[in-house]
Amino acid sequence: ATGGTNGAGIGDGEGGSGGTVDISNSFVMAGSISDTSSQDSWSGLIFVGEAGKVYGDSFTVSTDCTIPSGKSLVVAANQTISVADTKTLTNEGTIYNSGTFTGTVVNDSGIIHSTGTISSVSGGTINQYSIEPTELIVGTSAALALKVNGSDASVGSVAYTLDADEANAELVDGTTLKAGKNVGSKIPVTATFTVDTVSMTRTEEITITECEEHSYGEDFDGNGFRVCSVCGKDDYQPAEVVSATHHPELMDEHANYYAIENAGQLY
Repeated sequence: ATGGTNGAGIGDGEGGSGGTVDISNSFVMAGSISDTSSQDSWSGLIFVGEAGKVYGDSFTVSTDCTIPSGKSLVVAANQTISVADTKTLTNEGTIYNSGTFTGTVVNDSGIIHSTGTISSVSGGTINQYSIEPTELIVGTSAALALKVNGSDASVGSVAYTLDADEANAELVDGTTLKAGKNVGSKIPVTATFTVDTVSMTRTEEITITECEEHSYGEDFDGNGFRVCSVCGKDDYQPAEVVSATHHPELMDEHANYYAIENAGQLY
């Protein structure tokens, strides 16, 4: 819908009233929309001028359609676009996706910037953003880095945050993640950055792992313990099978039992 010199694409013309515009579950391209008083209740995939976005949490594309060159679509985190079976969404413009696409997207002459998920996409330029590292050894620290297709991303400043409930890691100086002691836990880290003036977010779950090779001192302490100097993992002195070195007058019935001399051996 494209208006003339004195008329909106959808809504009023010169000297007249276009009434109230309600849009529900629709794919709309309008040069302009004069009435936006009920915009908060709109649902669908709606372009006004060159800019499009998803209204509501999700939208299903139920017909073949195209995003033309020069137009851009923003899909926010926690939003989903589903392309129905046997239908195709063709992108000739630019998509900024922090949410989820399911179904077939053809991108032969378009550009896609994605921090989310696109299940089936082909052609064109596809920039997939991610956070590294994806694993961090327990008790150690690593600088966080935003990557695009595996290389350093040139997006200006990046703000990193941890999940508000995360108690097993620490963000140092805003860019360095320090892992806690809970091996196997996953730390949700979110990067917020800007691509072509569009704010995007990427959340990565960074797994806390053990050392590949622990660095222990040679000697156990008096309680039968020693600690990895890298990750802090405890090691325990093994219990020894009873022999004459423990009991000079070893009786036959004591053979193959274990001598427990400290807490480490008991563990």
